[in-house]
Amino acid sequence: MADEDGGTQWFVPNNSRISGFLGAAVAAVVVVVATVQTDPVWIAAGLLLGMVVWLVLLRPRVGLRGRTLVLRGVASTVEIPLSLLTSSAVRQVFVAWVGEQRYVNASLGRPARDVRVKRGREVKADPYLDHVQALIASHRDDALRWGDEGGGVRRRWARGELTVLAALVVAVVLLIAV
Repeated sequence: MADEDGGTQWFVPNNSRISGFLGAAVAAVVVVVATVQTDPVWIAAGLLLGMVVWLVLLRPRVGLRGRTLVLRGVASTVEIPLSLLTSSAVRQVFVAWVGEQRYVNASLGRPARDVRVKRGREVKADPYLDHVQALIASHRDDALRWGDEGGGVRRRWARGELTVLAALVVAVVLLIAV
């Protein structure tokens, strides 16, 4: 696990980080060049690109906060009490089940070639992802042992990011129309 944020221990994502930082760099270059040329359409477009890169490639994370599994996705954060977690798996993406309900996060995943099951072969081992799975299972067992119900699954929308995204889309459309 990497950094702590408000008591949440985030797992280091193994997907999309390089693409995300490259996309953020491209967005920054677009904004700087457009600012030098004083082109408001391209400034807004560069900022929009940066926001999309943040939401899709850099924002998603999986973490643990106490006895809660935290899945920070593109548009929302889902908090799952570990005592309610039926199972979890890391396939092409991280998947957590609560009963029949499935929650997905793209920050952890295996390449498609490693996930394909060929005539009874197991999924290819990855020490880091296997460690994440074991740690989540261990925390889930502790939550079940202590009988912590923790309420239900909660979803919090990323209102700030979604508001900025909507404002930038409107700005780009209006600037193009003018």
